[in-house]
Amino acid sequence: MKIIIAPNSFKGCMNSLEVANCIEKGLYKALPDAKIDKIPLADGGDGTLDIIKKTQDCKSYKKKVIGPLWDKIEVKYLISQDTAVIELAKVAGTSLLPKKLRNPLNTTTYGIGELIQVIVKEGTNKIIFGVGGSATCDGGAGILAALGVKFLDESGNSFIPVGGTLIKIKKIKALNKLLLPDIVVLADVSNPLVGEKGAAKIYAEQKGASQKEIKILEDGLVHFSKILNKVGLSKNPLMGAAGGVSFGLSAIGANVVSGTKSIMALCDFENIASDANLIITGEGEINENTKYGKVVWEVMQFGKTHNIPIIGITGSIGKEIESFYNEGLTSVFSLAKGPISLSESISESCEFLNDIAFRIGKLLYQKI
Repeated sequence: MKIIIAPNSFKGCMNSLEVANCIEKGLYKALPDAKIDKIPLADGGDGTLDIIKKTQDCKSYKKKVIGPLWDKIEVKYLISQDTAVIELAKVAGTSLLPKKLRNPLNTTTYGIGELIQVIVKEGTNKIIFGVGGSATCDGGAGILAALGVKFLDESGNSFIPVGGTLIKIKKIKALNKLLLPDIVVLADVSNPLVGEKGAAKIYAEQKGASQKEIKILEDGLVHFSKILNKVGLSKNPLMGAAGGVSFGLSAIGANVVSGTKSIMALCDFENIASDANLIITGEGEINENTKYGKVVWEVMQFGKTHNIPIIGITGSIGKEIESFYNEGLTSVFSLAKGPISLSESISESCEFLNDIAFRIGKLLYQKI
């Protein structure tokens, strides 16, 4: 029996390789003779840098730039030959902020633009940019400001927009004068920038925004798309990733693609997994938002296409899970054995993964 273990990271808990290792240990206890291949995945968000470093010949570098709340932080990036790889979550991610300080009205992507400037000066010809896990909802305006775009208010004063001040932009200068290398954006979700399925209405709440603040953010993003004369672009899939960062970069010529599909291709997923008897995947929560191009969703689609059973393991199962059974999911398991706190679930997560994988393995053993 050939089993593929292909999880995403469990945000705030373990990266995807750690998750895969914990599942593998439990499976081997029940199925010592099984052929198990681990293919840790990412969607462009947390853990993308780790996956790319694992699959490519890269060197790590560090640089201090502005973080999501304007303080200087040290961030890591990679360079492979003439290509740089950066991860938004390490510069402007929710994981960098305690929950009480998260508010996408105030957070910025400015440090990403600073990092791109550093990379340009180093002479790289291409940037691969994983976007996801952001604490921001500024449409990438902070990045553009750091790259030299001037945003003016109604008084003609220059300022750096954040999610809560996008609506104040009256004029933009220097947008067409940027000289940048090729930028490939790995978007972690397939949502458009604006609308009912857009960046603000779907994701701003989990970044700390209230319902009133979500409306401010939505209005700001709509206004931003009009100022950039990119209203049509704002409605396209993938533009809502990372609070609209993919939209802002697309407006200056970046190529935006599915992060999950790109990482799967990089890991040679099709070749390795197409003859599997079972694929086990997972992430911190499997819910309605999983459908927007997340790892579990794309693995489910792969299983559906290749007629391979897919088992999901997650910390939390959303109410919408029943519809997933028609989309390639065979079964799903939650980490918790009973009522426990989130902190307990995180601290005991590897043990829980071991146990679930062992129980799955014992069930499979009866079929061998």
